[in-house]
Amino acid sequence: VGANYFQHLANGFARIPRPAVAPPHVEFFTKSVNAIIGHDADIIYDKRVTRTVDFELELTVVIGKYGKDIAVADAYDWVFGYTIANDMSARELQLGHQQYHRGKSLDGFCPIGPVIATPRETGDPNRLRMRQWLNGELKQDWPAGDMIYKIDKLIAVLSEGMTVEPGEMIICGTVPGVGFEQLPQ
Repeated sequence: VGANYFQHLANGFARIPRPAVAPPHVEFFTKSVNAIIGHDADIIYDKRVTRTVDFELELTVVIGKYGKDIAVADAYDWVFGYTIANDMSARELQLGHQQYHRGKSLDGFCPIGPVIATPRETGDPNRLRMRQWLNGELKQDWPAGDMIYKIDKLIAVLSEGMTVEPGEMIICGTVPGVGFEQLPQ
């Protein structure tokens, strides 16, 4: 999911500068399965393709059963569990192509894990807090529940007219603090 935390949008637009506006609809995009790697795997990328690699900490929902046209009120019944992802971005590809897929789908651009926590273990996912460090320095620290479009809405909208399947993951959008927002980047 793109653009799902308003403060992340505001930070990014401040660099342009232009006012941040929340998207009127959920911005879904897909990632290549070859992007997925384990949480301790090295992120190796081809410098002929990109030199602007950025990190993005994101809550990830793992779907637990088949469903279609799921009501918002029932959406949490489809959650198997939660994990985290680092939705890596090649910024010049993302901005140059004016879409998300290629700049976020390079091989190894989606470390996930290390565990999937069940809803019983996490409780209300909107009360979770996510933190990401880069070389020992805290870069992202934000409440997961500060999303523009909450998990139940994401599941409901994604399942409109299409089936969600067990094992599919919804990576819910990045929180503030990515490298693009920093000075220097």
